[in-house]
Amino acid sequence: MKFKSPFWFLAVILVIPIVYSTGTIDPAFSLRGILLAALTIVTIIATLQQPLRLSPILYIWCAYAAFNTISIFVAVNSGEAIYQASIVLLYGAWLFACMQIMTKDFRPMVLRTIAILGFITSFISIFQFFDIGFTFIPSWGFPGGTMTTKNLMSSFLFLTLPATLYVTIIEKKKWGIFGLLTLTMSIFVLLIAQTRSVWLGTAVAGFVTLVLFVLATKRSTLWKNYKIPIRNSGIAIAACLIAIFIFNVAPRTGYHETSAAAKAGTITNYTSDASAQARLNVWKKSIEMFKDHPALGVGPGNWKIILPKYGLSTFPPTIQDGSIQWTESHNDFIARLCESGIGGALAFLAIFVIAVYLAVRSARAKGNNPHEIILAILIAASTCGFAIVSFFDFPNARVEHSMLFVIWLGMLPMPKRDVQHQSRKNAIPRYAVILLCFPAFLLTIQHFIAEHRELELLEARVSQDWGSVIVLCNNLYNPELMTVDQLSTPILYYKAEAEFMQQNYDAALRDNLAALKDHPNHIFTLNNIGTNYVKIGNFRAGEVFYKGALAISPNFEESLLNLASVYFNQKKFDSAYECVRKCDTTQDGSRAKQIARALWGSH
Repeated sequence: MKFKSPFWFLAVILVIPIVYSTGTIDPAFSLRGILLAALTIVTIIATLQQPLRLSPILYIWCAYAAFNTISIFVAVNSGEAIYQASIVLLYGAWLFACMQIMTKDFRPMVLRTIAILGFITSFISIFQFFDIGFTFIPSWGFPGGTMTTKNLMSSFLFLTLPATLYVTIIEKKKWGIFGLLTLTMSIFVLLIAQTRSVWLGTAVAGFVTLVLFVLATKRSTLWKNYKIPIRNSGIAIAACLIAIFIFNVAPRTGYHETSAAAKAGTITNYTSDASAQARLNVWKKSIEMFKDHPALGVGPGNWKIILPKYGLSTFPPTIQDGSIQWTESHNDFIARLCESGIGGALAFLAIFVIAVYLAVRSARAKGNNPHEIILAILIAASTCGFAIVSFFDFPNARVEHSMLFVIWLGMLPMPKRDVQHQSRKNAIPRYAVILLCFPAFLLTIQHFIAEHRELELLEARVSQDWGSVIVLCNNLYNPELMTVDQLSTPILYYKAEAEFMQQNYDAALRDNLAALKDHPNHIFTLNNIGTNYVKIGNFRAGEVFYKGALAISPNFEESLLNLASVYFNQKKFDSAYECVRKCDTTQDGSRAKQIARALWGSH
């Protein structure tokens, strides 16, 4: 390598999955995205004098990025589409950067660093599980490590396993012992986290590893050289399985406390599992979305905008009443199908297929040394396993997951014809790739700042400081690039609500209608437009928008009661009754009970 010590590269990939911010809605994404974009730019600049390395994977990623870019033009919310497409470009640039820096001499250092990441993640998660420490890290359920949820923590830890196994099997003395310790901790954490998609992915990866080991050209040499660390790894994994399943270890806290054996049983008996049924429900609606937009999809980042159009009546009550907005498909392949059409989905799938092909080819190549064969087997197996995880979750939507997955892609062998000697002409694509990083870099900084301001906005909203809410919305809102927040709520919705509370009904109506353009299926915006119209005396228009919200979520109580009030004032008592009977009228002092009493009194 022309540059002396790229330890800065190792330091940053070690830091990215660990850092987080308590001042943003999503503690992890924006900050980590900024760091990855900066690392990508610096890496490409640092490798300018290196031979240009390319791979079929990079060409496929270019096709995938192209489909995402084209789909921007059909998106309802172009700001979200531009941002998500820029992230895809960033990951492609990161793949290019990894290919340039990943020489044979540097690769073992990267593998050790990823194994250290596995140790850190396992260490933090074990402490969280036993309630010893690290519970101050933002997470929706422990053990979540630094990944915000235990599912994302598990899928990230899965991505570190190839490096952990490589270090365990290949390295000697201290590093080998460290690898075995990390492997044991990682398997223990994966079992106690009870993430079924990762369990399935790990099982598939294990099976693929066994098959490729048997088919490897130097199988006898591999076993002769590495039988002791392989045997020790097997013993460690078996010990963890026995400890977890024999002693029926359950999650640390929560009402979902289930033994590992019981949790495993839900994989086959998924009809009794609420989480599995919710995924199936979302997938069915996503397939309907794809059928309506097969060619180019709905645009990057627009799945969450379009989903409510297909109805929320089959979702849990917290989704139906708008308390929580469903923002992820829990299937990265279906998400690509919906957002970038059939072309984008096939390109995304091809990344996995070609990666496995290249890895298997390397594992069976006669000229490769045992170290390269072991690494190729582990990359092929982990890619197959990660495809399973991606089918049941959304790891590719997270910066740290994509960072590691792309590193594995960057380690894949490439045809000799794609390794070119450095010349002036092949320096040009490097500068072009650097330029591709800047949209994501700048937009992610914008989102990071916006999320900080939105926390201020939400605090002002809770304290009913409507003037501050309006000022903060004006600072946040950008009609081209920033129109909805991290929770898929239109920014102008908050502004319109504040204006309505200040009795500025004309301004509230104007901003509510603008918010509806940014998110046409937001039930609270539809409801508030109806209330706006009713307030200025246009009951017919109000009725139309209340019905619009109910067409999306038939059990949305706020719109049901508002529509019932309109019918009551119009003396359409039967229609009002039909609305009220769908609401909970048992709670004393509730608006539903008050309207019900008024309705019964009118008869």
